[in-house]
Amino acid sequence: ARVVRTGHLAGVVGLETERYAGVGVGEVSGLITVSEFSGAGAGGMLLEGLVSRAAAMGLSALFAVTVSDDAAEFFSRRGFAEVPRDALPPEKWTGYDTDRLAVVRCFWRDVPSAIPHA
Repeated sequence: ARVVRTGHLAGVVGLETERYAGVGVGEVSGLITVSEFSGAGAGGMLLEGLVSRAAAMGLSALFAVTVSDDAAEFFSRRGFAEVPRDALPPEKWTGYDTDRLAVVRCFWRDVPSAIPHA
């Protein structure tokens, strides 16, 4: 995301889909906002843009994994429901760090179907 009037970078977000190709879901990865824009809504805008992109790609849901209480609150405020680890695709946990696995929090959000414009 870039600031409209200046073009300065406000934040970035990734969407991991390759790992979950057969499942039809995507993972929110690397959501980062530039500190100057922290609290200004850049993260929410990035996330909503990602939801729109996921819908256009035909994904049925997005999920996120975090160990941060602040990030957990962020996802909860934006329509993600906290779910148990086993609600996520098992591919997520392949090679995952066992110490981190013990403290992760997982979030899930269904993606509305993209409606083609008439």
